[in-house]
Amino acid sequence: MKFKQKGNNPYRIIASIKYGEGKTSQAIDKMLARLDLEYIDLLLLHQQFGDYIGAWKDMEKAVAEGKVKAIGLSNFESDRLEELCEVATINE
Repeated sequence: MKFKQKGNNPYRIIASIKYGEGKTSQAIDKMLARLDLEYIDLLLLHQQFGDYIGAWKDMEKAVAEGKVKAIGLSNFESDRLEELCEVATINE
């Protein structure tokens, strides 16, 4: 299924990923191409396994490039959340 964005996007696309640095950027580009979208509304990093810090950095880069409007976390333990917040540049 493809979603075509035109003007005010009537669709809200929310995606959840589990990747690492570099791989996350590639996954975002593939999602955008597969869905024929200009951007993703909300991208969640699901769980704190693997290179979650690298994945978060790629997600921040995607926001800066306009590929993603908002990013967030789900299913993170408090100690891992604090670790990620120390390196995050987007933390609001």
